[in-house]
Amino acid sequence: MVDISSAKKWSEKGTKLHKLGRKLDGEESFTKYEEAIKCFDKALGIEPSAKIWNKKGNSFWNLALWKKRKWEEVLECYDKALEIEPDMIDALISKGDVLGLKLKKYKEAIKCYDKIIELEPNNSKPLINKADVFYELKKYKEAIKCLDKAIEIRPKKDLAWYHKGLSLKNLKKYKEAIKCLEKVFDLNPKDNSSLNSLGGICQETSQYKKAEKYYEMALEIDPEDKLVMSNKARTSYFLEKFDDAINWNDKALEIDPTDAYVWNTKGLVHRRLGKTKQAIKCFDKAIKYSKYMINDNPISPLLNKAYALMDQNIFEKAIECCDKALEIDPQDPWIFNTKATIYDEFLKRSKAIECFDKALEIDPTILDVWNNKGIMLFNSGKYKESIKCYDKVIELEPNNSLALGNKGLSLHNSGKYKESIKYYDKAIKLQTKNPRRKLPKRNTRHAAYHHGPNLIITLCNKGLALGRLKEFKKANVCFDKALEIDPKEPLIWYDKGVMFERLEKWEDAIKCHDTAIEIDAKSEYPLINKSVILSKIYHEHETALTLCEKVISLNSKNALAFNNAGFYLIKLGVKQKAKEYIDKSLDLDPTNKNTLHTLRTYNFMSIRSSPSAENIIESSRPIYDTMRATS
Repeated sequence: MVDISSAKKWSEKGTKLHKLGRKLDGEESFTKYEEAIKCFDKALGIEPSAKIWNKKGNSFWNLALWKKRKWEEVLECYDKALEIEPDMIDALISKGDVLGLKLKKYKEAIKCYDKIIELEPNNSKPLINKADVFYELKKYKEAIKCLDKAIEIRPKKDLAWYHKGLSLKNLKKYKEAIKCLEKVFDLNPKDNSSLNSLGGICQETSQYKKAEKYYEMALEIDPEDKLVMSNKARTSYFLEKFDDAINWNDKALEIDPTDAYVWNTKGLVHRRLGKTKQAIKCFDKAIKYSKYMINDNPISPLLNKAYALMDQNIFEKAIECCDKALEIDPQDPWIFNTKATIYDEFLKRSKAIECFDKALEIDPTILDVWNNKGIMLFNSGKYKESIKCYDKVIELEPNNSLALGNKGLSLHNSGKYKESIKYYDKAIKLQTKNPRRKLPKRNTRHAAYHHGPNLIITLCNKGLALGRLKEFKKANVCFDKALEIDPKEPLIWYDKGVMFERLEKWEDAIKCHDTAIEIDAKSEYPLINKSVILSKIYHEHETALTLCEKVISLNSKNALAFNNAGFYLIKLGVKQKAKEYIDKSLDLDPTNKNTLHTLRTYNFMSIRSSPSAENIIESSRPIYDTMRATS
């Protein structure tokens, strides 16, 4: 005879242990769940009921969250419960959640939720959970339909409003998303998650001061919320309050020193400050601790580490980070985007194209990938092909100021200056709403892969295009508008110097380049352009050489600096070293027209003076608008 009362006692004991496990942390918590499972097994040995299988599944669930059990074991418990009681709502909900949110078996998950909806049409929970599956599939419109039905059933269900807000945010319907999240806060003013998400929308739309206020409100509700602290750190980062950013990350790490997300954010701040060694240490911590995070993996810190290694010109290890990320998720388009960026940085452009194409094969709607591919083609001199990429972005999002500005730049470099100005003006109109975005410190042709879009860049590019059309007064207006936004931005002074070069106002050009160098002593192209003027106009070849060698010390991959330094050495009669520099320039960029021109002009078997060589520096002068797109 089955002792049902004994089964009940074991079940009740298991339930108490499960509840105790929820109150504890770490290993203590895991031990209680394991003890609960043993009690449920005792009860199931006496009476195999659906209710007890469901409870066992819940304990397995909490262990699986921390990777102490497999999700297949959790699913088996719910399946056992449903074999006994096929219409058990709790088991169907939990089974759907495991299938959809954990095992990525979305169709099977939706079947579970649809069965509950059929059984209980006035139950909002399966509609909200079904919406979560659509959210995972990036089917945000379908998610919103489910959530609208849930809200119709329970208008004061804050979770439904919250998820609707997140779905609208991903559709970039920010105003509607904000209304939903504000509704959540009205319904539940003690829950700071809505404030955190409102801060996220403001951060995404570059309204950093508003984001900061929302995060401060969220911290008033829960001063120990490390996620909000980390998000506030990111906002401080974008507001260039770097000390605040580090402090907020450190506060979050005091609460939980194993939080991978916070270490990752701290690494981003250090990288932005140019402290790549410290950044890499932080990313390594994030990679190490990601295995302890719920639903987390080290892909994000791996990719950020790859970028930091790229900053240090450590190419092979940067690619290794991307490959490790691909082992975790071979279908993540952002990994291929990062890998392509690194290949492009080291001028391995055929491999970069392969990676961009793979990313777009996985998801052809990612605007950033189309834009980055366009930048790479642009930097390869393939302007028509780059325009096709920007047109794809504009097709998907007609008011994308980034693509409009970059298309203008490709037209600009194709010699279509009037047409380029039309696109610059469209971009400027959109970018004026958010004029200030600090330009990256890295002064390479691929600064494009950092923050943008940027009104300063577009104004400068428009100024350069007007200069090409000899409309110098209008060009100067563009540079002055850019200086009103940020008088300490070296790029503006550099471009203004280029305009004076075209006017052959050499002293004014040197003053502008000197100002750029004074602001940032590591600005490569103001140094190069100043060297051009000193050599070509004033015949100060030794000083010009010193400037180019400084650029080489800053960036040993600047082919143009090696080319120009080689030319100055020719002028100074230092033939062998000149040859070494020219060869190095060609090694860095075999297709460099400037270097090939130098090789044609000088026969290095018996170097001789040549009148045509006077054009080398002019043709190789790095007009920055040929190198600068934004992303």
